[in-house]
Amino acid sequence: VGGFIFADQFLQISSKLPGFDLYGLGEEQGSFLKNLRATWSRIGFWNLDQAPEVNDNLYGSHPFMINMMDDGSAIGILFINSGAMEIDLQPLPAFTFRGIGGIIDMYVFMGPSFKDVISQYWEVIGAPFQDSLPPYWSLGFHLCRWGYKDTNTVSDLVHRMRKANMPHDAQWNDIDHMDGKRDFTLDPKNYVDLPKLVDDLHQNSQHYVLILDPGISNTQKAGSYPPYDRG
Repeated sequence: VGGFIFADQFLQISSKLPGFDLYGLGEEQGSFLKNLRATWSRIGFWNLDQAPEVNDNLYGSHPFMINMMDDGSAIGILFINSGAMEIDLQPLPAFTFRGIGGIIDMYVFMGPSFKDVISQYWEVIGAPFQDSLPPYWSLGFHLCRWGYKDTNTVSDLVHRMRKANMPHDAQWNDIDHMDGKRDFTLDPKNYVDLPKLVDDLHQNSQHYVLILDPGISNTQKAGSYPPYDRG
């Protein structure tokens, strides 16, 4: 088990674990259950938009784990850090958490049941639907993918779904609809008639959702992109 390190650009903390069965530590493609009986493993936390590959990091970082004991009791551990992180899982069983700076903000949830750990975790991050339930349609049948080249492609899909009497509560668009992949814009060639499609969906009691990326482009000419110019 590695030692404790607290430096300006490197953090490390290690601890033994009471059980060999561990859940969580997303987001990655792989087994939800991490069996610590077998071998060492390493999981990275660095949000990345890429095609899923086994054991590679993906869109989100969720450095939260639940450790189960043989008697059914459980504990939970949450690390909060805004930098790149990784965790080594060891067959002792034990873990070593590392970050590239910031502070060590770590919560230990004592359970003792799996359900208790989740409840304690929600007290820190907030419970889903704590104040109100989601809209009913959001729990329905949605279609979304990257690669709809234009409005006609999406419209054709919507009408084929209707013709086949397939349930279809909401249609989504990925970043294909944007002009130069810039948020709050429409491709003036391929998606110029998008409002017409949205009206058609609404007239048929369907919903429409646009995907927005969290980044605002700064590569365009000054004064040409209000979301960037206005901040």
